Amino acid sequence: MSETTHSSDISVRHELLSRNSILDFAVLLAVPVVLFIIYHQPEELKRAYTFYYLEPEIVTAFSNHFIHITTAHIASNLIGYLLLASVSYVLCVLSGRRQFFYVCLITFIFVFPFVLSALNLALPRDAIGYGFSGINMALYGLLAMSLAIFVIEQINSDLQIRNAPILFFIAMGIVAFIAVPPSAVTLGTMALCVAISSYYIRSMISHTSVPTMRSVRWLLSQSPAIDVAAFSFALFVFYPFVAFPGVSQGGDAIINLYVHLLGFCLAFISAYVFEQLLHVD
Repeated sequence: MSETTHSSDISVRHELLSRNSILDFAVLLAVPVVLFIIYHQPEELKRAYTFYYLEPEIVTAFSNHFIHITTAHIASNLIGYLLLASVSYVLCVLSGRRQFFYVCLITFIFVFPFVLSALNLALPRDAIGYGFSGINMALYGLLAMSLAIFVIEQINSDLQIRNAPILFFIAMGIVAFIAVPPSAVTLGTMALCVAISSYYIRSMISHTSVPTMRSVRWLLSQSPAIDVAAFSFALFVFYPFVAFPGVSQGGDAIINLYVHLLGFCLAFISAYVFEQLLHVD
């Protein structure tokens, strides 16, 4: 192991095991604890706090996102939350964006439930809605933005935050591929995502210096950063296959995909604004 890599390993461990980070992990774990406690309440009580689309209420517009009826439902959402929140947190902390992470997390947990429930009313139906998956998809949007920031801060400073939307369009292309029935619209959406992604790639190349053998060797020596980025990108690519599990004929499932897509899109846009325009950090 090179001296540079060893030093980087120590820096990463120190940052993630600091007193602030230990407190942060306690905060992150508060969400699954709350979800777990709510899950063990009587089913009749939980159903009273789900969101009935034909009779929407302010209280249930918020509460329904923390309700789970089945074990499989809460298990999948807990795993999703732990993966997305923890990886996004690590990316933000190692990029010096702890405050940015908390601004996004607080917004997604306390504001997005109302927003997603309100937008759900655009498709009126005699049904109820509940579950944390919409918020998880907001965290997926945060993951995309956090990954872009991490790459810029830790791997290639020649890149710019305005290139971050390439991850947004990559995700949209994946969603169109796995969740939308094959049609001309699907192909058109995928083609549009590829075209826009290509534009961002060209922009990135034009603003990035030509790599040399020295720069390549330096990049390869940054083992912790490369490992973190690789794992994060793998999660970014594969999570949509969990959140959008193929085409379903069930009405509720289709609506659920709609909420998932809303959560991701709104979260990415919000995180982009927080980072680039508001200069949170």
